[in-house]
Amino acid sequence: MNRPIKFRAWVDEKMITDFLIKSTGQAEIYSVCTNVSLCGAQDCGMQTERRIDKKFVMQYTGLLDKRGKEIYEGDIASVNYEGEKETYEIKWFGEEEYPAFDFKNWDGDSNGLSEAIQGSHIEIEVVGNIYENKDLLK
Repeated sequence: MNRPIKFRAWVDEKMITDFLIKSTGQAEIYSVCTNVSLCGAQDCGMQTERRIDKKFVMQYTGLLDKRGKEIYEGDIASVNYEGEKETYEIKWFGEEEYPAFDFKNWDGDSNGLSEAIQGSHIEIEVVGNIYENKDLLK
């Protein structure tokens, strides 16, 4: 499946989608330029650049929920599976034997988020994200 490579980030207590990511050379830190129009290919400048932990950068899964909303890593989804509704966090499981987006703590019979969405017996709706709506996972 070909999908657009898109990201969003939780920066300064808000979700942003219009930014550039630069590697800082440190494995767990990204440099995020939040004013793309001022960002050159070489340097963003101190006014628009923020260093953030990469756990705050979330990748688009390439999939849409039942309403046509894009699903990102870090989203909270309401999942209707065989008549039972539960909420799950969308996670990237980047292990060699299982490189896929999936539901955190899922015990259903699908193999990854893509298969779950394609299966007619599972209905998924994004209801929030882990930064703005943590209470939805309780």
